[in-house]
Amino acid sequence: AEGAAARVLMLAGLRPLIATGLKALAAGLVVKPLAEADEELRALAAREQTPDADPEEGLFQALNGAAWNTGLYVGVPPGAILDEPVHVLIDAAGGGTLPRLVVDVGRGAQAVVVEEHTGGDAGSRVVASSELHAADGARLRHVLVQTWHEGVCGHLTARTRAGRDADALTVFASFGGERSKVELATDLAG
Repeated sequence: AEGAAARVLMLAGLRPLIATGLKALAAGLVVKPLAEADEELRALAAREQTPDADPEEGLFQALNGAAWNTGLYVGVPPGAILDEPVHVLIDAAGGGTLPRLVVDVGRGAQAVVVEEHTGGDAGSRVVASSELHAADGARLRHVLVQTWHEGVCGHLTARTRAGRDADALTVFASFGGERSKVELATDLAG
């Protein structure tokens, strides 16, 4: 994972391919398929006291929540500072891609996550959901980049929950595809 704390490739219907750098592993970085992150997700929900159903959840986010076909959990432990970004590459190949990304940056930790949506064919559809959690005093930079091939349509949702004194920022750039809609939301919980 040279040049990155971790590199991940996500494809619809397949387990994410994950390469994590030794320095990031030593710092406690956890990167795993979402289907294998039950313990981490329960701890996150308990810490944030989040309800099972979000009344502000939109149609596309609800669709993704019900039918995601590739998912990833990224956890940065309290106090850890990642010197390099976590790079998540999501390929729109295969017609219908519903990727789900959950990022949990612990109290006082710092991380940069680059989420790159790429590829696809004419007629491909993407409905992506990213849940970003920055605990009290955490610093999270989320870079959302879309470089789909011609004819790809999609809806990307990124929702951030920022704790007290957290510094969370999402930036978005779109360079391809036929149509894309981006929905960004932030909950200042602290």
